[in-house]
Amino acid sequence: MSLVPFLSKRLVGLVVMLVALSALVFFFSRSIPGDVAAMYIGGMAKPEQIERARQELGLDQPLTVQYAKYMKKLASGDLGVSLRTHRPVFQDLIEKLPMSMEVVLWAIALAMVLGIGLGGLAALRQGTWIDEGI
Repeated sequence: MSLVPFLSKRLVGLVVMLVALSALVFFFSRSIPGDVAAMYIGGMAKPEQIERARQELGLDQPLTVQYAKYMKKLASGDLGVSLRTHRPVFQDLIEKLPMSMEVVLWAIALAMVLGIGLGGLAALRQGTWIDEGI
């Protein structure tokens, strides 16, 4: 099998999977109990404030319209505004990136140390219960 058709097939599969995953996450997040607009405004919000927030956030439109707008914004790189911090989501992600990378690097280091150490131990005790257990 040639490399180009293989990679093309994998790329199409990746796109289909990402769209399906985004649809699942979007629709499940909309089915969670609670009012997103009320959460966005805060605890002491008046009904008219909640209704205005619902309109601003587009929550008064059908789910399919909301999803289409969400995907259009996502395709253009707009991740939207955080309901919790009221800042752009991209800005929040960039702010948390160094901490996340530190956790990832520590996890990789730990996995390497344990993997190499346990792999060596399994090789030394080949065929024993230690090898089988590891």
